[in-house]
Order: sequence, then C-alpha cells, then structure tokens
Amino acid sequence: MRSILFFLTLSLSLPLFAAETDLTSAIESVRTGHFEPALESLTKLESESFLTENPTQAAEYWFYRAVCEHQLFQKEACAKSLDQLDALAEKPDFELPARFSALSRLMRKDLETLKDESLEMISRRMKGVERQLGHGNGDEKVQKSEEEIVEMLDNMIEELEEQAKKMQKRMQSSLKSGKPMGDAKIAGGKGPGNVTRRDLDFSKAWGSLPEKEREEVLQQLGRDFPPHYRDAIEQYFKRMAE
Repeated sequence: MRSILFFLTLSLSLPLFAAETDLTSAIESVRTGHFEPALESLTKLESESFLTENPTQAAEYWFYRAVCEHQLFQKEACAKSLDQLDALAEKPDFELPARFSALSRLMRKDLETLKDESLEMISRRMKGVERQLGHGNGDEKVQKSEEEIVEMLDNMIEELEEQAKKMQKRMQSSLKSGKPMGDAKIAGGKGPGNVTRRDLDFSKAWGSLPEKEREEVLQQLGRDFPPHYRDAIEQYFKRMAE
C-alpha cells in the first residue's frame, strides 16, 4: 500500500518538476543571451500551475519573459508581461524582488520612448543580429532582419537627402529675395516631392567595397549621424561581411 501511494505521489509531482526544470533552463538561456529559444520555452509554460500557485516562480517567469520580449522588440507582449508582474507585486502576502521591480520600471519606460523607425531602434536591431550571428544562428529570420535593417537605413538616408534638398531650396529662395526666411515659415516648392526609390543591393558586401567607396560611405555617416551610431553601423556591416 505504501509503495502504491509513493508511486502515485511521484507521478503527480513529475509534471510540476518538469515544468520547474524547463523554467530554470529557460532562465539560463535568457542569462546567456539566447532570447529566441528562451521565449519559445517560456511561452509553452504559460498554462502551468506554478504561475497561480507559486508567486516566487511566477515572478521569475513573467520577469524573464518580459526581458525576452523587450530584447526582441515585442512591445505589446512585453507590456502585458510587465502587467502580470505588477499584479504579483500587489499581492499582500508576496514581496516582489527589488531588482525585478526596478528593472520592470526601466523596461516599461524604455518601451514608451523607443520609436520604431529611430536610430536607436536600428542600432538595437543591429546588435540583435550580431548577437544571433555570434551564437551561430543565420536562419531565414536573421536574414530577413538584416534586409529590414538595410531598408530602414536606406529610408532614413532618403529622408536626410530630402531634407537637404528642401534646405537648399530655402537658401536659394532667400538669396533671390534678398531677405532671410523666417524660422516659422515653411519653404514652398513646385516639385512633386518624389524621391527615386533605391534598389537594395545585397550582392555587394561591406568587406568587398573598394577602400575609396567605403571611406565615402563612412564620411556620409559621420555627417548625418551621431558618432556612436556611425561606429555601430560600421561595426554591423563589418560583421555582415564576415
């Protein structure tokens, strides 16, 4: 009878033990920067009982899931995970670890200020691709991210060129009229405002560019972007060439 009870208890505890093991493994993946597989594992654990029965493990789950989603720029999903973490913090019989509380506030604030088409987003996505390549992952998702990054840079450069054209027109108009243009005045223009769309050419790797062309690109980046973004872009394309 005792042996039957023992094996019955053991069989009931095995699923919980497996879930706890999977959670520990996923957390370790997060700590080593393997956010994609970690998030996949954590998503599979969403229906496990420990999320409602064990606040400590639930806090670990939602915190590390939020970290993955934050690092992978999944804004809405990250916000929902942080909401779950905040709900745990409101439990009267549970105290959320201080580091979880502090970092969750920082992640939420960061998500509120991060713009999709900003230089900061481009820089972070570059680092994400470099991280995955460093882990030996160059699958279709990574390649698609590379193409999207180049397209975002291409669009940003086109916008800068368009702004430069408008500024040049304002200066020419001001010189012809003999009067400086007011700061609040919007420059006019009869042109259609169309910009020729550049074809993205991935056949030329950064490392294969002639030294003269490469230096011209870097000089353009130095004029149009802050120095730390210039360095990030340069390092990114060097890594792509490798």
